[in-house]
Amino acid sequence: MLARPTAIEQLRALGAAMLRLHRDDPSAYSASRLSRDLSRMPGLADRIRAQEREWIELVADIIARAQRDGSLPEHLDAHAFAAVLVAATDGLKELSEIVDQPGRARRGFERRMETLIAIVETLIITPEPHG
Repeated sequence: MLARPTAIEQLRALGAAMLRLHRDDPSAYSASRLSRDLSRMPGLADRIRAQEREWIELVADIIARAQRDGSLPEHLDAHAFAAVLVAATDGLKELSEIVDQPGRARRGFERRMETLIAIVETLIITPEPHG
């Protein structure tokens, strides 16, 4: 994902990578729930929070670079946008487990993630052709 040449391509690859990860690795589906539960344990809380902050920081860095490249609107707060994307991804997993029938939650998550990806795509600024 980070090997992509531009930040916007990295951001696009991130959404696809998250979908692929959850399709290929069933344990990834419950990672957010496990992280939430572990963050409530006094001996692990700081470590789990730090890992979550690092994940948000990685996404924020991609967003900030895409803003500098002119691919995303500059008025968006990169850290807040990253936190929303991370929280939305985790929240969509939980929502899917609640509202979808057992055995269909993963597919419901994928459909909702595709919608989140489409929303992000609407924010991408396409450069004007020169000529």
